Amino acid sequence: MVRGLWNSFNAFLLFLLPAPLFVVAAVSVTPDRFLAFPPTGFSLVWYEAFVANPDWMRALGISALIALCAAFLSTAAAVGAALALERAKPKRRALAETIILAPLIFPHAAIGVAMLGFLLALHLNGTALGILIVHAVLCGPFAYRPIAVSLQKIDPSMTEAAMSLGANGKDAFWRVTLPLMRPGIVTALLFTFIISFDEVTVTLFLISPNIVTLPVKIWGHIRDNADPVVAAISTLLVLGTLSLVIVLERTVGLQFFVDPEGDEQRSRAQ
Repeated sequence: MVRGLWNSFNAFLLFLLPAPLFVVAAVSVTPDRFLAFPPTGFSLVWYEAFVANPDWMRALGISALIALCAAFLSTAAAVGAALALERAKPKRRALAETIILAPLIFPHAAIGVAMLGFLLALHLNGTALGILIVHAVLCGPFAYRPIAVSLQKIDPSMTEAAMSLGANGKDAFWRVTLPLMRPGIVTALLFTFIISFDEVTVTLFLISPNIVTLPVKIWGHIRDNADPVVAAISTLLVLGTLSLVIVLERTVGLQFFVDPEGDEQRSRAQ
């Protein structure tokens, strides 16, 4: 009986967690000019309104470009950090990883205020470059973790074997180490793109009238309007994110965010 109740509770949670997404998707196809559930009919007019509006499309383009650049920048930095810390002493490695993972600890509102002051000092506030730098910092932890795990899974003897066959350190890295790190790098690129594209809290402090990302524009739109175009945009974003996660799972898997063996070995070393 207890097992049956537990299974029922789990089934209820599995239904409850995605339920708001289904509600948003249903609202997005209503023909009415206001948010209402259940919808009174079926229409794609709000999807057309999103695609046909140049302001929405410009915000989408800005978000996609910043997210793409932030993904490549944070992933490249994470590769360098993982390689640099691979043979570091346990205490120094732990300190460095704490700094890298710091954006996960502090509230995003506090980070937004701090980054605003930082960009003001550099005269980059309200610019796409300033937002890109901040997004790269925020994405750092999500890039470092899978790359560090994939690097730990590489057998050192493979690099040694390549060097014993005549390859120098540079060739061994490009032809052996980097290809073996590919799953972690792909994971980092996809997840950092998603994180940057959806970031709104910190970005609110950094935008200007000329540079507005899509999540921030959505936030501003729902303050003054109650039309279902936001539901249509949200549905498209959910479908896009879900598609990227499915591609990631089918190509390299999601195991690179969890590495119990590596964590246990590191704890023993410390």
